[in-house]
Parts: sequence; structure tokens; C-alpha cells
Amino acid sequence: QDRAAAVTDVTGGSLTLEECEVIASARAAIEVRGAGAAVLMHDGRVRNSAGLGVVIADGASGTFERTVIEHVSEDGVTISSGADPAFRDCRISDVEGIGLATAAGARGVLQGCEITRIAGTAVAFRERSSTRLTSARIHEIRDVGVLMESEARPVLEDCEIRDTGSHGMVLTGEADPVVRRCSVTRTGGEGISLAGRSRGSFSDCMVADTGAAGVVVGEASDPMFSKCRVRGTATAALIVTDAAAGTFERIDVRGTGQHGIEIRS
Repeated sequence: QDRAAAVTDVTGGSLTLEECEVIASARAAIEVRGAGAAVLMHDGRVRNSAGLGVVIADGASGTFERTVIEHVSEDGVTISSGADPAFRDCRISDVEGIGLATAAGARGVLQGCEITRIAGTAVAFRERSSTRLTSARIHEIRDVGVLMESEARPVLEDCEIRDTGSHGMVLTGEADPVVRRCSVTRTGGEGISLAGRSRGSFSDCMVADTGAAGVVVGEASDPMFSKCRVRGTATAALIVTDAAAGTFERIDVRGTGQHGIEIRS
């Protein structure tokens, strides 16, 4: 096995893997590159002790169903450069890098997936990514739950983020996501942190049991929060600071450690 190459490398056509295991010690376990290239994998397992798990790049696609991506020494799933895959009912676990990393205009959808026991950030949306994450269960994360930066535009719906070592969600670098019906609970740091002129629309969300403030809006950020609940924060429920703004409609705040709402210069 050439450790400088992917164990399964698809640059054209379609490869179907049914009930297969890809066990690697290489740069990547599965890599799919180029428009027209695709992998269809179901009821499988992917491991890599020396590199990346699954890489979808350069306009490639694919469908992964009921597949476990685990024991990966770098990032579990990487989607980049306009790639548009679908992951349904998959599990990403025991990853030393980032669980799911998207960049360079990545698209794609992850539906009903579990992301757990991640040493780095669980999910990182970067560089104008517009990936959709629905009904995800993100938990037991050593670092940040979901990071959105560099003008990322993801959509998160019906997701559960809990038990993070750091903040639950972090937005920076003019990120502008749509977040609906998501919960962020039991975080080591802030529930939702916005900086770097970020925006974003948050509706029907819950932030609870945070290790610091519930929601912090800073650095000229300007989000929209509607019909959200904030509970059991270690400090203030909502802090707006550092030339930030925001629109907050029908926000229910209870059981905070300090102020409900704090406005700073």
C-alpha cells in the first residue's frame, strides 16, 4: 500500500461499495475527485490510522448510507471545491482531527448522522460552503461543536449539539448560516458565539446549560434570533458587545447565572 495515495481513489465514473470495509494506513481511505466521479456506499465501514477518512473534492459527488467512519487520525469527512455528496444515517466517530470539514464552495447534505468522540472541532464550515446539515446528533466533542467561518453559508435544521469542551457554535469571518430548530446544551464555553461581522438567522432554537454566556454577539456582527430559548447559563444569557447589533424577537430567558441581557460598548 502506497501511503502517499488514497486506498480507494476515484477520479471518474462511479464505484459502488456494498457492505464493504475500507481499512487504511494512508493519506486517505476513500478519495473521490472530479466532475462525474462518484462513490455509492452503504452499510460499510471506513478507518484510517494514518490520514483522512473520506474526501470528496473538485465537483465530485456520491451517496453514503448507514456507513461508519471511525478511528481516523486526521479529518473524518472532507468536502471541498464544489463537491456535492449525500451522507444519510452515517456515524463519524473517534476522529483525531475535525469530524466534518467543508471548504471552497462545498455543497452536499448530511441527514440523520451522528458525529461523536471528536478530538478537534466536530463540524467546520469554511470558505463559502453551503452544506446542509439536518437531524444531526453532535456530542462528546473535545473542542467546538460547529464552527462557521470565511463567509460560510450552511443550513442547520433539527440538530442537537451537546457536551462540547469549548463553545457550542462559533461564527466568524462574515459567516451567514440559517439555523432552525437546533439545540445547544452542556457546553464547556459559550452556547453560540458570533464575531468577525457574522450574521445568521436563528429560529426556534434552544441554548441551555452553558459553561459561560448563552449567546455572545461581538465584533460588528448582526444576527437575527427569533423564538429562541436560553436556559441555565453560567453567566449572562445574551451579551452584545464591540460594535455588534442584532435583532431579537420573542426570546425566552430563564435561570441565568448573571444578567439576562447585557449590552456593552
